[in-house]
Order: sequence, then C-alpha cells, then structure tokens
Amino acid sequence: MADSGSAGQFCLEAEGGGQRLGSYRSPRITEHPTDMTVPRNEPATLNCKAEGKPAPTIRWFKDGQLVRTSPSDPKSQRVLLPTGSLFFLRVVHSKKEDDAGVYWCEASSDVGTVISNNATLEIAVLRDDFRATPADTVVAAGEVALLECMPPRGHPEPLVRWRKNGQVVNIQASHRHEFVDEGSVVIRDVEQSDAGQYTCEAWNLAGSKTTPPIQLSVHIKPAFIRGPRDTVTLTERTVELECEVSGDPPPLVTWRRLRGDLPEHRTTVLEDHTLR
Repeated sequence: MADSGSAGQFCLEAEGGGQRLGSYRSPRITEHPTDMTVPRNEPATLNCKAEGKPAPTIRWFKDGQLVRTSPSDPKSQRVLLPTGSLFFLRVVHSKKEDDAGVYWCEASSDVGTVISNNATLEIAVLRDDFRATPADTVVAAGEVALLECMPPRGHPEPLVRWRKNGQVVNIQASHRHEFVDEGSVVIRDVEQSDAGQYTCEAWNLAGSKTTPPIQLSVHIKPAFIRGPRDTVTLTERTVELECEVSGDPPPLVTWRRLRGDLPEHRTTVLEDHTLR
C-alpha cells in the first residue's frame, strides 16, 4: 500500500504490474451532533454525517452503551437515518426508559474509526401542580398587595408571567410591581386601576400551565367630601344637615349626637346621608 500524498488517503497497487486498484480515505465526521432540549413525547433528530472511502458505517452510543435502533429492535423508537443521523419518533422520559443522556456517533470502515463530539439530549418536563396558587385578595388603595404563585417543577426551570384581565402584566416595566420568591408578585401603593382578574402562568419548552383566575379588589378608604355645618334655626322647624362621603365600597354612614341620643321619631337619614 502506497501513500497517496494526503493525510488519511491511501492507494492500493497490484504487486506485479503496479496497477492502481483503488484509493481509500479514512472516515471523517463532517457534521457533529449538538446539545438539544426536546419536549417529552416529541420527535427529535441528532445529526451526524461522515465521509470516507469506502463509505463509513455509523453507529450511535448513549452514555457509553450502543444505541439499539429500529428495525433491528422492533420496540425501539429510534431510527438510524441513511445520512447517519439518529431520529427519535418520540423522546421517552420515564422510570423504565429515558432517552436523556450523552450521545455520540462513531464512523468506521476498513481503514479507520472516528468518533464525533459529545451531545447532550435533555428532555423538557413541566409537572402538573403549582406549588402555590394565588387567592382572592382585598386591599386598600395605597397599601401593598401580595399575589402568591410558585410554578410547577420542571426542566428547564419554568418561567412565570402574570396576566390581568387576559393581558400580560409587564412586571419589569413597573416601579410598583416586583417579583418575589419564585413567582409571587408584590404590588406597592395599590391603585384602583390595579383591580381586576389575575392569573399566574408558568411555561417552558414542555408547554404552559395557568392557575385559576382570582380577583384583586381595591378598596378606597372612607373620606368626607362635605361635612355638616353649624346651623341656627327656630324651634318646630325642619333642619337638614348634609354629609357627603366617598369610598369604595360605599361607606356606611352613622349619625351621632355629641351630647345625648338622637330623637328617633323625629330624625331621618336620607339616601345621600343627609340628616333631616
């Protein structure tokens, strides 16, 4: 066998007449597999391409063990494609079988063997249950509201966002909103405009989950708009003492006399809280 002049390439000549019977090239990986994260039960492909002469045979290994593929293993969800890539009909993640792991491909022929770079296959998972969910909350304007939420466990770590009346709340853009713990949100200096229906949403590559909606109610503390004024009148005359108040929910107004009780049979409180 004589060197053809390039690394990994050889030519074979007949001993008698020096006739060249063929040239050979050692296998070379032209496309290495790369790390990937795939949702459970979804299809996936780990790429691997190699060249050489003769054309190399490609095998796959996972965590050091040869990967069994269909049709040699009829139960396998893995298929070795003609290009050499490994195709998963659906990635499996269970106690009995788990496709997650470190993979590499091996290209071999009569003139050599080469191994690809390692590629880690991770399976995205999102568990079913939120670890904490928000509840209906009532808070006074100007106070602090805490809406609790702890997302389900998952991989990759789930992200959290909040929706108010179906619209995403931009927590980072507000100086009054702040994420705490793993997904709860604090609203400072609560305003009436903060009132509404809220949901907590967790998501990653595996999908998304949403808590049942809750109501944030913002109450306005009672305040006097106009109070009663000193009044002088004649006996046996009807007198009205005004009282205008604000608040949400509407405050309950009670009249009291500084000294003694109100004359029950001679006083009436009108709908606008005026005492007659």
